[in-house]
Amino acid sequence: EVAESAQVPSPDTMAPKPPRMKAEAVPAEPEVGTPAPGQTSGYSVQVASCESREYAESLVEKYKKRGFSPYITKFDYNGQVYYRVRLGPYDSRTAAESARMELKDRYSINAWVDYTA
Repeated sequence: EVAESAQVPSPDTMAPKPPRMKAEAVPAEPEVGTPAPGQTSGYSVQVASCESREYAESLVEKYKKRGFSPYITKFDYNGQVYYRVRLGPYDSRTAAESARMELKDRYSINAWVDYTA
């Protein structure tokens, strides 16, 4: 007996993604592990978004020990503050994707690549 194939939802029936909000709208706060001045733009790999700054800082230390260049950005969404843990910046999307794949292969982490202007 052959099972019926599962139906994959079309993009039209999937829930819409929430709009992206700019982190610049949040007042500046010293960031842990921020890239050197002049190196803040480029591609980054986001590995986490946390409500706890302390937890985000512990992740920064973990990724430093793993050989990455982590930093934290503060992001406000509907009145809730989140601390994003990112790696980079990388000069190219290819380099960032390579880091993302390493995270997936070595640590089973589902991260994504983002561009910061």
